[in-house]
Amino acid sequence: LGMIVCEAPILDWIICMCYISGPLAPALTISNVQADDGAAFAVIRPLVEAVSIVTWTGLACKTSPNLLMALALLLRLLPLALPFIDISPALAAGAVGFVGAADYLFLYYSFMGSAVGDVATLAIRTGLIMALRQQWEPLLILMQDCPRELAVVFTAVFAAFFVLLPALAFTNAPMLYRV
Repeated sequence: LGMIVCEAPILDWIICMCYISGPLAPALTISNVQADDGAAFAVIRPLVEAVSIVTWTGLACKTSPNLLMALALLLRLLPLALPFIDISPALAAGAVGFVGAADYLFLYYSFMGSAVGDVATLAIRTGLIMALRQQWEPLLILMQDCPRELAVVFTAVFAAFFVLLPALAFTNAPMLYRV
């Protein structure tokens, strides 16, 4: 995990991937929201997200980065499960807002293993991952009308590759990511 690839440790690239994949978990939930329940997501989600940013920041001051990022990833399983369980729209919106606010952790911690050095290169990398994060929209539009069986498969693949495997990597992170 500490091996250098393209001038950054592999774990930095995993953190980057976690930030880029952030919009997928809430999108899979929101795509299953009925039109009359959309108001809960329009009001409650941003409110909970705003409060949660403060909460995640406080946790970042008291918890090692690798464990906090692993927790943030494992909490993504909650929005992924919401389309398959019966839950109130307000509670679902709150859960999506809380988990979505954790995505800023991955932006903050991205490339922490190679942050010493050229700040311009770090700024370019950060800008690129922010731009890549916005490129999920065509896939999300296609997902809105897909059959439920395909949504289940996609959710399972997302959970395995973008939640469970990176969380496992964070729990085995080198010392640099534990301080």
